[in-house]
Amino acid sequence: MDSLLEQLTPLRLTEILHAHGYLDRGQVLQVEVAQVFETPPSFHARLRLSYSPDASAEAPRLLFLKSPKPHKLARGKREVDFYSRLASLMPDAALLPCYAAEWSPATGESFLLLADVSPTHITADLPLSWLQLATMAQTLAALHACWWEHPTLVDLVGEAPETHFAVDFAECAGYYAELQANLGDQLTPSQRRIFENFLAHGPDLILPRIRQSRALTLSHPENHNGNILFPVEESGTALLIDWHQYRCWWGVGDLVSVIDRCLSEEQRERSHELVAIYYRGLVQGGVSGYSWQQCWDDYRLGLVGYLVLLLQFRTNRAWLLRHLGPMEQEFERAGCGELFAAWY
Repeated sequence: MDSLLEQLTPLRLTEILHAHGYLDRGQVLQVEVAQVFETPPSFHARLRLSYSPDASAEAPRLLFLKSPKPHKLARGKREVDFYSRLASLMPDAALLPCYAAEWSPATGESFLLLADVSPTHITADLPLSWLQLATMAQTLAALHACWWEHPTLVDLVGEAPETHFAVDFAECAGYYAELQANLGDQLTPSQRRIFENFLAHGPDLILPRIRQSRALTLSHPENHNGNILFPVEESGTALLIDWHQYRCWWGVGDLVSVIDRCLSEEQRERSHELVAIYYRGLVQGGVSGYSWQQCWDDYRLGLVGYLVLLLQFRTNRAWLLRHLGPMEQEFERAGCGELFAAWY
């Protein structure tokens, strides 16, 4: 990060902002590093820019710099691709404005210059209020309505949904063996049965759904309280962040991670209400020809597909013990076992 910050001189930032159309006149005079911090996958910094008197008033004064750590370069490239290829096609979506998204084919390194919205938006700690949960559902619905059955989405995403699933599923049997070894007797017989049904018949459920090519949209699958910025003012718009895992998928599947990772024990009893809020958001966003029953069926299938993520956490014992029980209960509430009845 230090090397990148040294490279982002006033002259370099002037060139970047000018090239991307955010500085039509004037120049950056000073760059102040207001904060530097990191997360497991990324380095971050907040920058304050000062401009020459002739610079346009619309030029960004606060920037958020994000760059992947060396072991997450592919993740960084994926997010650069999102802001370069898709974000510009949805100017009204709930995204952070992006001023530059750059990747070096020589080194694999990349960085994003995003708007620093810390004066107007915050991340919220758990437990979230029901209003915040509803905001998450509505924000996802608006995103999905924007890309609903878009004719070129697969090309823009760069991967067909069945290809994405095949890559993920290919690792699941090995992951399950590791999960069993990690948890031992703490993995209950009913939980084993859920995973074993998925390994035996998951593709029989998932692949026919995505091959229909109906009611597919742009998916933002990793939804938790750290990946959405809530507005400080009630009239503001929530913003989705962390775009390295986008794909073409059925939309309500994105809500499963909200329900797993954000709902308290008491709120889980109302999970069906959150699905209904999401569905109303789709309709308000202009989606038609997609019934409530289809949405609910897709939610149930989304719970089945979410088993891939649970298996990916196979070595995180503490995380699994927090999530497996509640997700098994959600699986039962939604009647997901019925989806495997054809094979028994």
